[in-house]
Amino acid sequence: LLIIIYGGYKIIKKALNPVSKISNTASEIQKNGDFSKRIEIDEGKDEIHKMANAFNEMLNSLENSYIREKQFSSDVSHELRTPVSVILTESQYSLEYADTLEEAKDSFSVIQRQAKRMSELINQIMELSKIEKQTVFELQKLNFSETMKKILEDYKNLLSEKNIKVSKNIEQNIFINADKVMIERLLDNLLNNAMKFTKDKINVKLYSENENCVMEIEDNGIGIPEEDKNLIWGRFYQVNDSRNKKVNKGFGLGLSLVAKIIEQHNASIDVESKLNKGTKFIAKFIKTE
Repeated sequence: LLIIIYGGYKIIKKALNPVSKISNTASEIQKNGDFSKRIEIDEGKDEIHKMANAFNEMLNSLENSYIREKQFSSDVSHELRTPVSVILTESQYSLEYADTLEEAKDSFSVIQRQAKRMSELINQIMELSKIEKQTVFELQKLNFSETMKKILEDYKNLLSEKNIKVSKNIEQNIFINADKVMIERLLDNLLNNAMKFTKDKINVKLYSENENCVMEIEDNGIGIPEEDKNLIWGRFYQVNDSRNKKVNKGFGLGLSLVAKIIEQHNASIDVESKLNKGTKFIAKFIKTE
């Protein structure tokens, strides 16, 4: 009986050893906040080993999320630091040295521009955060063709003012299941991106391809280097100052919004680009009848 009890104890202890490791790892993470910790267990295919592997996968996901949020906070702080510094400096200068109304107006003009920049950044951050948190969208049958035409009509005067020619080829009555507001944001961001970087022309296409509809927005600007094509969807990522026109320099959030909207609609997007020849964004959605 003693041998049986001892043998059973050893077997149960060995079987529950991974559970003990899971508990210890969880305690260390809670105590130190170190999401790089993982459960180190031997190979096995039983339920406990499966649970340990699932726990490690969860930790991988948590660590990646933690790193992204930490980087996001750092990037936001970096983007806000410059306008805040400029506003404080101009305010101080205006209080101490502005002797005339014209000098004061110059300072107020700088403060206004920087405040506007901060407001735009905060609005984009809030918009991106809202899309990331929203898990359920009310997808309805949407006439994609008519939506694109209306957006282009809204941009008509702005494009004319910037001396940008638009070539459009939009197939009639293409329908998709989509959130209308999200699709309008998608088009706004892609068109704004094309306007920033084009030389003088934008090509817009919408056409059917088997069970999909394909949207193309192409500029004839300086293009994107091959090594940067997979990085442009990251938050706050900007290629370089030579591609950015200083007057239109953004925050690197527009294409992150595009990627999230594409993901929420189970669609896909790709980018084709040649240096000094232009960039083409190609999005594919599932058609509906």
